[in-house]
Amino acid sequence: MKKKEYRKTRRGRERDTFGIKRWMDDESIRNVDVAEKAECDPKWVSKVLHGEKNYRVVLQAFLDLGCPREMLALPEDMENDGQKAA
Repeated sequence: MKKKEYRKTRRGRERDTFGIKRWMDDESIRNVDVAEKAECDPKWVSKVLHGEKNYRVVLQAFLDLGCPREMLALPEDMENDGQKAA
């Protein structure tokens, strides 16, 4: 697979970073708050926000805190709440 094709398949690159940050600001949620909810390092939250990684625990913490699903560009295995499509 060519490098350009590979990048097109990465869901994290479609993530609405500025929309999520705007939502976090409106809800008074900080990266540290998400990290505490996910029980992980705050660096993981930054990597998820910028589309570098798809740490499921961080993405789930965003969902639990009320972040809109469409902003997160969830990986396929999280799209349907972990249920496989029929």
